[in-house]
Amino acid sequence: MYHSKSKYSAQQDAIIEGCAMVKLAEATDAITLDEIIKGEPLLTGVTTQKLARVMMKFVDMGFVVKSKRRDGKMVYKTVARMEEEGYERDPITHLYGGEWA
Repeated sequence: MYHSKSKYSAQQDAIIEGCAMVKLAEATDAITLDEIIKGEPLLTGVTTQKLARVMMKFVDMGFVVKSKRRDGKMVYKTVARMEEEGYERDPITHLYGGEWA
């Protein structure tokens, strides 16, 4: 059975997740993966593929909402920020209404 060694240790994963969540929490607008990595020294060297996996984990947990911008890039925003801005969840689909990206 083939098993590859992870490029990131569990400790590095925790640091990446923590830095990404802090960056998202501080953002006033929806931000891209490149904007999350930019200006964060602990995230230098982290690939956008790795960060996309972390973001999907947050989306699956319900902490973050993702959308596609008009230029085709994926952007991310925290659920808390969306609620602060007055967006309401649809009770059936649990999705936020309106276009925010």
